[in-house]
This record gives sequence, structure tokens and C-alpha cells, in this order.
Amino acid sequence: MPDNNTESITKAEPENQTIEFPKKHLHRQRAHCNPLSDSFIPYPENPRHVNWFKRYPSVCEKEHYMQFNSYSWYVNLEDENYPKVDFLDVGCGYGGLLIYLSKLYPNKLSLGMEIRDKVTNYVGKRIISLREQNPGEYLNISVVRTNSMKFLPNYLGKNQLEKIFFCFPDPHFKRSNWRRRIVNYPLLSLYAYFLKPGGRIYIGIVNLTALIHYIILISSVIVTDVLVTDVYELYVWMENALEDHPLFEPLKDSDKEKDECFLNFDKETEEGKKNEKMQSTTYKNVYRRK
Repeated sequence: MPDNNTESITKAEPENQTIEFPKKHLHRQRAHCNPLSDSFIPYPENPRHVNWFKRYPSVCEKEHYMQFNSYSWYVNLEDENYPKVDFLDVGCGYGGLLIYLSKLYPNKLSLGMEIRDKVTNYVGKRIISLREQNPGEYLNISVVRTNSMKFLPNYLGKNQLEKIFFCFPDPHFKRSNWRRRIVNYPLLSLYAYFLKPGGRIYIGIVNLTALIHYIILISSVIVTDVLVTDVYELYVWMENALEDHPLFEPLKDSDKEKDECFLNFDKETEEGKKNEKMQSTTYKNVYRRK
């Protein structure tokens, strides 16, 4: 059981002092984990037990106490009326898409879910630093450490979400691990439950072959043969699941052209920016909840 840690993440600083942002190299953690294992992550009984007001404060203060559901800053369960999240970024990584959504939709609430403890802390501290640097801004985004495959009903209600993002999810290549994939046919019924009619689900995948070749190039390593499973197979897997599901349909091309999120969501994450630098091929699509 974690100690009662009510220490603020950032302290009140002199007016002229530069605000420090978290260092990414201090928060790195292996990219892959088993979402079906028992990770003993605390979770609320239901959405009303989450202190949403501390996640989305109406006024940006100098002293912050942010609850990330990590070991350092655990959740204090409270039962109150709460704001409703509009956009969900599943596996939010280092928070790039959340920052983008905050500026693009200032009147919408976005929540990032991340299963890795250190990465969650990084995103939370990054949000707080941005709030300190830009008073009155970035109050509409937050992050929580949780297992999205298990605990979505503990944070969300029926027909609540307008958008769900799955950017560069873990491919789980082995056939025995396909059930760990975050987008699969059974889970789509759960996602449909949380989406409003007309809500949208975004998927984005990058071609790993280009990544391997880029690493070889910059490391000056001579390799006679490279064998890598193309992540395009995962993209086809997700598309097939969405195509076959009765509650989802592909968004029309004319509507995609008007959807700024679809045009840019794959470029705003840290992974997406790296892929753009490497000129990797990105496969993406968006589906509409019927």
C-alpha cells in the first residue's frame, strides 16, 4: 500500500524562474507488457469514484496535487458529480496527442490511459509544467495509469465518448498473444458501448521495416539479412475486426478530408514524429459508431 503522498509535484516558484519540464530519459520504460497479467494497478469502483475535478481544474494554480494512479501519486477515491471525458487516447505514450487535442479542442476533455508507471508520471508532470508555463491552458487534459483492456468501465459511462484513439499499439506478433491486442472483435463491443452514436474510433500503425532499416543506417551496422514481421498485418487485423463488427462503419473519404484529427493524429505523437523523420509508411483509418 503506497504511503499517503500529498506532496505537490511542482512547487511555487519565483516569477522569473524558468519552469522545468520532466526529463524523458528519467522516465523511460520498456515498451511492451502483458495487459492480461495481474499488475495490481489500483482502480476506482466506478467513474463517480474518480476525482475528476483534480484532473481538470477550472483554475490553474501554482500548487498542484495531481493524481495519476501511479505509486508516487495514487488516486484518492471520492464520490462527487464529475466532468465527462470526451476524447480517449488509449496507450497515450509520452502525451504528444493529448497536447495536440488540448489546443485543437479547448472546450473538450481528453484523457490519456497508459499502463506503464514511469511513462504515466512523465505525462502528468509534463501537463503540470505546461499549465505552469501557460496559465489557464491545458486544463482540459489528464492522464491515468490503468489497464485499458480491463478497467475502462471503471472510468467511463455509456455513450460518453466522441473519439477513441489507438496510435501505434503493441502488435503482439505471436499467434498465442493475439488475444492481447488492444483492438480485437470482442473489445470493439466494449468500445461501441462507450462511444456516442456517430462517435469515431481512430487507428494508426507504422511499417516496422522502415524503422529497422533506419536503425541500421544510423548505427552503421552491416547486416546481410533482415527479417521483420510487417506491422501492416496488424493494421489489416484491426480493419477486418472493425469491418466485420455491426456497430462500426468506415468513415466516408469526403468526411475524412474534413476531419482534422484524422489528418494529423498520427503525426502528433512522439512515435509519429519519429516515424515522419524516418519517412516511414503509416497506415491509418477512422470508423464511425453507428
